[in-house]
Amino acid sequence: MKMLTITCALMCASAFGAVMPQLPEPAHADTEVWTNVPCAQLLSDVREFETVLDFTGTASNCVQVAFGRDDDGNGDLSKRETGLVVGWRAGDYFIEDVKSGDRFREASGATNAARRIAFRFAAGEEGAKSASVVCDGAAKFVDVLGGDLRWVYNRGWNLAKVTRRGVDAPGEIVCVASDHGGMKFIMR
Repeated sequence: MKMLTITCALMCASAFGAVMPQLPEPAHADTEVWTNVPCAQLLSDVREFETVLDFTGTASNCVQVAFGRDDDGNGDLSKRETGLVVGWRAGDYFIEDVKSGDRFREASGATNAARRIAFRFAAGEEGAKSASVVCDGAAKFVDVLGGDLRWVYNRGWNLAKVTRRGVDAPGEIVCVASDHGGMKFIMR
């Protein structure tokens, strides 16, 4: 069974693979920075998918991961090419079906605290068969992920984009690691 994981872990460089360049520092306060990770072969054959984002959530920052298809081949996932976005924005957790324009938000409570978003699905031929989002240990988006889940996953996706914005957002490191079960994206 193939599995894709995006997670926060310190073992990445020593146990699995090479660290990709750190996200750049913004030139101005509250400026967005990002990195793109090619994943064509992986996403076309994934059976289980998990992404875990560990971060400090503030009232003004955003940490998110987007998935889609780089149609123009420029190596940067634009909004037009994005299918799914999961993350934290301005004090709320969110999951977004970019193609339909549907964005679902769940309140988080207090800000300036350590946060964890764990998003998981099982892939089917036409999309996800099941999906869940657990934020700080509590199930979220239960009603949203209880219906048709074709928008949650597409075998044609070939790029992931990790984005951070906000003056209080700490720097992240992203690396890609492979093992016998598939590939992991690790974000710290």
